[in-house]
Amino acid sequence: RTSIGAAAPDRMSFFKYAACLAFGLWAAPAVRPVEKLSLDDIATWGGKGPLADSSAPFMGVYHFHGMSGALVADTTHCVSWDPTTRVLTCSLYNKAVAFADGRVSDAYLALDTSPTPRASGRVIARVFALLRSTVAFHFNEALTKAVVIAQPSLLSKLLRLFVEETLEEVGSKDFTMGPWLKAQKALRLSGAWVRNNYAPPPNPEPTTGYVLLPIWTKKDGLNKANLELLKAKAPGGATVLRLK
Repeated sequence: RTSIGAAAPDRMSFFKYAACLAFGLWAAPAVRPVEKLSLDDIATWGGKGPLADSSAPFMGVYHFHGMSGALVADTTHCVSWDPTTRVLTCSLYNKAVAFADGRVSDAYLALDTSPTPRASGRVIARVFALLRSTVAFHFNEALTKAVVIAQPSLLSKLLRLFVEETLEEVGSKDFTMGPWLKAQKALRLSGAWVRNNYAPPPNPEPTTGYVLLPIWTKKDGLNKANLELLKAKAPGGATVLRLK
């Protein structure tokens, strides 16, 4: 015979177990091990994702210039490309992003444009994983400009009250050279894409942003100058980190 008093602790134990299980599932991506990748061997691991041979724009390995924590974007590892809707969806906590092995020096940040806090890349990687950070690029018909929408959508809706985020191909008719970028006179922008922030909308001129400099693309191969810039920025020398 089971008494009421004995049943209550059993229910409490069940709820505690369920809470611990739920927390463990939620936090699981953030405790995944990391792998160290050599930038000198980027040809062996970069540009080899499932979208490498797709028709998606913006495919290759790029350096986040002007961003703290995240250093490399490998868009061939994005989650999906829908050619009908022209939407490229990328997770920021899988192989699509590699992070600094430490804190990036302020000397390598373009102006004060980094959308992430100036913390260690290891910390930023874990935060992205906890938040399940994902972005969707909604491209125009020419595939030269995309509206960037962060997930979850509620967060994106709140952000878009204050800023409209776009990705623009340098040299296209849809590209706008904002004042923040004009100050970066030493940058070689050939083949680059620019993340422009128009705040508050509708502002015809971007106020902040950062640059995605090509390191490797199928069209142009390895860009040695941009690779050297990336290696100089990486606090661990010629090494970056990626969540497994």
